Amino acid sequence: MNAIAATDTVLVLYADEQLDPDSTQLLLQQAELDPALKKTLAALRASRMPFRLAASVENLPPLPQPLRREILKQLADYSTAAHSKPRNRDGL
Repeated sequence: MNAIAATDTVLVLYADEQLDPDSTQLLLQQAELDPALKKTLAALRASRMPFRLAASVENLPPLPQPLRREILKQLADYSTAAHSKPRNRDGL
């Protein structure tokens, strides 16, 4: 089996889906034999998923209700402040 060096450059190309198909295949084959590389590639794949999908793949603990309420309150406060801010004569 041929090999490809899992350099930072190769990993960035893989993450950006810019690595050529043959090199990608070699990298994936190597990952089957190298648990650390396999974990790295999985993290890179997760990093290119939409945020909600990436979060659903991770086994994250639920957000505590008090923290959730505080975040929602701060978002509401920010939104209200942003919409009620007086504008100058230039509309800024």
